[in-house]
Amino acid sequence: MTFETIYNTANTRAAALGLPLIFGDTAVQNVAANSLSVDFFTLDITTGYYTDVNVPRSNGYTIVIRCMGTSEYMRDDAVEIATLIRTDQLLQDMLAAFVCGYEVGAIRLSKVQNQYDSIKSGWEAVLDVYKFG
Repeated sequence: MTFETIYNTANTRAAALGLPLIFGDTAVQNVAANSLSVDFFTLDITTGYYTDVNVPRSNGYTIVIRCMGTSEYMRDDAVEIATLIRTDQLLQDMLAAFVCGYEVGAIRLSKVQNQYDSIKSGWEAVLDVYKFG
């Protein structure tokens, strides 16, 4: 498994769902989020590691995937809740590509609200991926 494999998996799945994928850290995500008015995914691969240095390809990565939408945080609760419901389902759809195609560790889900300069809300998943295929 490689960085490229993870990126391609996320990019292919985002395209199949008809949504943009932004790769990068929070600063990159903020710049891109400010120009988007549609739901979108973000991907960051934060760390990599070897589970057994004596076994080829026994590496893994910790990845962070978000699905975010336009937020009405503290302005319109009904719209904010609808955004959270929609982005939760979209994130589950994105995660299916990883759960079905990789060996994964625990998936930690978090609600994120009032993010970026353009104010987006949604869900974030942090997971360890160990093996492709």
